[in-house]
Amino acid sequence: MQTANNHLDKCIKEIEAKLGWGNGAQWTHQDFLNLSEQIEEETGEPLSYITLKRIWGKVAYNSLPNSNTLNTLAHFLGYDSWRGFLHCHRQEVKPGQTVKPSRKNRKWAWNLVGIAVLGFIALVIILSAKGRPNLNPEDFQFSCKKVVSQGIPNSVVFNIDAKKSPYDSVVVQQSWDTRLRTTIPKDQSQHTSIYYFPGYFDAKLVVGEEVVQEQSLHITTDGWYCAVQQEAVPAYFPVEEIRQQGRLELGPDQLRSRNISLQPRPPLTRMGNCRDFDGLMADNFVFEAKVRNTYKEGSAVCQNTRIYLLCQGTAIWITLTAKG
Repeated sequence: MQTANNHLDKCIKEIEAKLGWGNGAQWTHQDFLNLSEQIEEETGEPLSYITLKRIWGKVAYNSLPNSNTLNTLAHFLGYDSWRGFLHCHRQEVKPGQTVKPSRKNRKWAWNLVGIAVLGFIALVIILSAKGRPNLNPEDFQFSCKKVVSQGIPNSVVFNIDAKKSPYDSVVVQQSWDTRLRTTIPKDQSQHTSIYYFPGYFDAKLVVGEEVVQEQSLHITTDGWYCAVQQEAVPAYFPVEEIRQQGRLELGPDQLRSRNISLQPRPPLTRMGNCRDFDGLMADNFVFEAKVRNTYKEGSAVCQNTRIYLLCQGTAIWITLTAKG
């Protein structure tokens, strides 16, 4: 049990290092929502934020994750399976062989480790103090404006003043997702980004590795929308094509007509209506909907479906799946 926990701890540390969001102990509810979405985007396998909170110890749970969950975490890190992750981290010790260092060697080993750690810490402090200039957020200007008031995809124009940056270039980041970054010269005054999906976003101006300015942005839709996630640009289906007898429906034949493959993993399909609901509070409302996922071929046998209620600063997710 202890060994299994150690392997899981290593997996957690690798994920934290990949994301660059800092120690998971300091993550917020929104961070786990974002991680859940990023895992599904990269692997095609859903993993609820509740499960992630259990893994990170935010929710009391004494059991280890099941094999499917472990495989999904391994896939997110680029391994073919959890077994592959273990193979890369397992120490090469022959079966039945016990390595027992002498007391003298252990003492020298601990002394060397202590010296190395202290030296490394001192080096990091020195390099950090010398290599990272002090940045004043008031020296930078960052604002944005949507090209159209609603609808997707939507172009957003960022107005930037980063001339006082000590670096030759700065970074415009669309949201929390560090993959959605564009590097521009520090004297460039405007930059245009395309947002392919609706939602609330906190765009960031990054100088060096420090966020110096943020702008909140709400991308809304003109009524209902349907988009199928693809490698670069989503495939959008006009509502007129999917509205049937008072409901929205997208079938396999419609996907195939756009040359969208359903195997080996079905594409992530989004349907929604993102707009301002003036006066509606997240802690006092009623939500009713009828949803059905009828596609269950191949890897879609679980018929995973997610209802996503987008709120300002947070979100509510409801995950549905077939019985069994």
